[in-house]
Amino acid sequence: MKITVKRDTIVSSLDIVSRAIPSRSYLPINQMMMLEIIGDRCYIYAKNPEYQVKGFIRVNSDDDHGFKFCVPGHLFYNTIKLLTSEEVMISTTEKDEKFTTTISVPGKRKKYKMPGVDPEEFFPLTIDKENMDKVKIHGESFIEGIKKCIGIANSNDIRRSLSGISIRKEGGTIEISSGTQMCCCTVGIGSDENVPEMILMRGTTSVLESLPVPNQIQVGMFENKAVINTGQFMIISSVVDEKYPNFKQIRDATLQQDKSMVINKEDLIGAMRRIQLYSSKESKVMKITITEGSVSISAENKALSTSANEEIEVESNNLSTFSAGFDASLISRALAKIESENVTVHMKNDKSPMFIIDNEETGAVKQEWMISAISLN
Repeated sequence: MKITVKRDTIVSSLDIVSRAIPSRSYLPINQMMMLEIIGDRCYIYAKNPEYQVKGFIRVNSDDDHGFKFCVPGHLFYNTIKLLTSEEVMISTTEKDEKFTTTISVPGKRKKYKMPGVDPEEFFPLTIDKENMDKVKIHGESFIEGIKKCIGIANSNDIRRSLSGISIRKEGGTIEISSGTQMCCCTVGIGSDENVPEMILMRGTTSVLESLPVPNQIQVGMFENKAVINTGQFMIISSVVDEKYPNFKQIRDATLQQDKSMVINKEDLIGAMRRIQLYSSKESKVMKITITEGSVSISAENKALSTSANEEIEVESNNLSTFSAGFDASLISRALAKIESENVTVHMKNDKSPMFIIDNEETGAVKQEWMISAISLN
C-alpha cells in the first residue's frame, strides 16, 4: 500500500499537524502521527493530552479500499522536509504484527525506513458535525485577533482562566481576550454570529497562529471541546472549565468618564525605551504624570542614583492632573502590537487602569489593551 504526493503539499500540512506532537511522552503512541488514506484524500492526525490537529491533502493512492498507518511524527516530518525532490512516495507494510513505513523518491535510490505501531491504537478524537453548536466567522479577522493576543496569558497563573485565550460574544462583537490581572488585550470582531463561549488552551492558540488564513473559519463546541475548522485543518481542543474575568465593568467605568488623550505611538515608544533604561530592573515602574495638553514620563533608580524625564505633547480631553505608576514593559508590549500612527489612552485617576485603544481598525479587528496601575509608594 503506497501513496505518491507533492513534497511541498505534505510538508506544509505536516508543519501544522506536527505541532500537536508532545516533545516528550512515556507512551510511544503519543509521539506518532496517523495517516488515513481514503481514495485520493489523506487525513493526517497528531494529538496530545490537550488537543488534536487534523490536516487534509490530496494524494495518489494505489489502494481503492483505503488504509491507515502510524509513523514516528517528528522523524517522518523532518525526513520529508529535508528532501529536495518534487514528489515523494510513502509505502507501508505489516509482517508478523510489525509495521514499517518507507519514504522514497521516485526514480532515485533513496529509501528511509521507520517502524510504526498498529493504527488501531491511535484513537483519534471524533465529533458529530451535525449536532455540533457551530458558527462561521471571517477567517482573517479571527486569526488576526488570535495573533494579537498570543503570548500575553501567564502559563504559571493559578487561575486557569488566565492561562489561555477567551472567545465570547458581546453585543454585535466577538471578543477575543487574553491576559492577566496586570495586562489584558481584547480584540473585537464585528459579527452577528452567536459564537459559543470558550477559553482555548495556550497550545491550541499557537497552532491557530500558524494556520494559513482561510476566508471563513468554523468555530464550535462539541461535548465540552472546542472545534475550529478551516476546511484544510481541524483542531479539537479541551477548554478551560472556568469563566474568564469580566473586565467590561472596569472598562466601561473608565471610558464613560470620557477622560482621554491622543498620543503619537512612535513618540510614546521612543520616550518609554529611553526612560526605561533608568527604571529599577526589579520593579520596572515608570511614572506617568498627566496634565492638560501633555504627558510626562519619568523613572529613577535610587540604587544607582539615576533618573530621567521626558514630556510629550498630547491632545487631551477632560483630564485632571495626577500621576500613576505602570510597568513599562507591559505598555511597550501593547504598543508593539498596535499598527496605527496614534493611540487613544483613557485614564480615570491614579488607581484606575490605563486603556490603550488602537485608533485604526485592521479590517474588522478593533484592539484594546488594559494595563493596571502600580503604586508609586
